[in-house]
Amino acid sequence: MVHLAISTSQFQSQVADLLPCNKSSKSQLIFGLLNAYKLLDHFDHIITDPFSSEEEMLQFHDKKYVETLLDVSLNQSTWKRPDETLEQWKHLAQLVKNDVFATQHAFQSPKDLLNYYKTYTNEGKMIRKRSIMNTDFEDQSEEEKGCEKVGSSLLKEFNLEGDCPIFPYLPLYLKVITGATLRLLDIPGLNLKPLNANTRNDRFIGINWDGGRHHAMKRKASGFCYINDIVLLLQKIRKKGIQRITYLDFDLHHGDGVEKAMLYSKNVQTISLHLYEVGFFPCTGSLNESKGINTVTLPLMHGFDDECLSELTDHVIQPCIREFKPEVIVIQCGSDGLMGDTFHEWQLTIAGLTNNIIKVMKQFPQCHVILLGGGGYNPTLTSRFYAYLTWNILNECGEFTKRLEKNPFEEEHSQDPKYDVLIPDHPFGEFYGDEEHYKFWSYDQDGSPLYRPLKNDNKPCLISNFRAHYQLD
Repeated sequence: MVHLAISTSQFQSQVADLLPCNKSSKSQLIFGLLNAYKLLDHFDHIITDPFSSEEEMLQFHDKKYVETLLDVSLNQSTWKRPDETLEQWKHLAQLVKNDVFATQHAFQSPKDLLNYYKTYTNEGKMIRKRSIMNTDFEDQSEEEKGCEKVGSSLLKEFNLEGDCPIFPYLPLYLKVITGATLRLLDIPGLNLKPLNANTRNDRFIGINWDGGRHHAMKRKASGFCYINDIVLLLQKIRKKGIQRITYLDFDLHHGDGVEKAMLYSKNVQTISLHLYEVGFFPCTGSLNESKGINTVTLPLMHGFDDECLSELTDHVIQPCIREFKPEVIVIQCGSDGLMGDTFHEWQLTIAGLTNNIIKVMKQFPQCHVILLGGGGYNPTLTSRFYAYLTWNILNECGEFTKRLEKNPFEEEHSQDPKYDVLIPDHPFGEFYGDEEHYKFWSYDQDGSPLYRPLKNDNKPCLISNFRAHYQLD
């Protein structure tokens, strides 16, 4: 039987939302919808209290870099958290606290998160010396402000500024979110052995929607990513005896950190489809940077849509994976290419992107699969996507649909089965109120004010060019 595991909890989602680009809500909205649809009831194992150690991070990252991320010498005052952002974080916590049906404890302050982490890890101190985490968002002592000059050279050396600022409780964030990915491989009884046609029932499917930090380099933060949990995961999978792994990246941005780390590995195939235009971060991932079937770069243009993605999956991505013959597939499921994301570069729909991810899972049933999150800067859109994707993963794994009366994402008696579906009532329901009156498919529905098609700049010859480049003909 397929073994299903997920790393998620109220605690994990609140820690994840300390990351500035999560807008204090992204992960908690995801967790809220997973609960609202009762999807967590169908997992064999749920990791609620993840952790990771400095030693685990050092399996890839530079020692000085890791010590700097976890050390007091980096100054809290170098990053100004807007008051309204902190207030929103607290507002979500209060919504859960006031919900009479809530089964998860909501933490009312970041200090509560830290104290809880200490209780289940038995860590008296998160880091050496005096921790920046011992100070709440509102408190910045003169001593801390005086550290700014001391830490400025390290901030620049490790790119801990700009889109990768030092923020309060960063060490807690790094240990919990990195651990949420790595602990998927430590589930009791899990034997991640290679599968064949006779052992498919032992397939493992693992999920961490808060992971997928694909830009972090060995000794440099980049693109909202500090610790590369993906590279650490790939290394840990190898240590389990798996010889061939495919890493597939659906994010809008090039998975440069993972690709660079695995560039010379014959055992890991990296495939990244991404927007590649002048000046677009991280400004890498051209077709010329590919290294044959082991390092597959698929640069795309503005307006990329479902039809193009389906052709790319069928005629390029799947043939590349098939030729490599992996035993495990790790999929980064970034949502920043969806129609409605704040980047407004691609126009993939929730159903379209989901269908292609599921398609890869179905085409390679002999592979274990681990799915991670990634980019996504419209929290309500991202939460919809991961809820829908989670349901489809469960559906693909067997008996799930037999335990439900109907598909919760379709309205059975509607002329258009998608149009009338509403977001379920739950503590965070108010966040969806302005989006076409709580309708789930607002961003994908033609006729909705939120449905904004883009011009597709990807040429018809795109697929044939890729196939020729990677010698798939």
